[in-house]
Amino acid sequence: MSKSFGEWLREMRKNRGLTLVDVTDLVGVSNPYLSQVETGRNAPSLGVMDELSKAYQVPLYIIIEKAGYDLGFDAPKENTELRNKLSQIKNILKE
Repeated sequence: MSKSFGEWLREMRKNRGLTLVDVTDLVGVSNPYLSQVETGRNAPSLGVMDELSKAYQVPLYIIIEKAGYDLGFDAPKENTELRNKLSQIKNILKE
């Protein structure tokens, strides 16, 4: 059984010996917000995913794919901002 995105993030954090407070300081989000992301009660914005990729030293596309977005397809229609950003990322990757 595959891990959820939140479980994967929590594992990444713990494997790096980081606390929630450490990561919230690096990413610039609140402790409750990151906890909600790790438990699947909240989805991170693309900006937060970008900061998480820097904090965990993982390419952004890995974070995006682990969050459940396929770079071969558009993001859900209701999230226009994320869909536009994913489109920009796909164009950069094609270059």
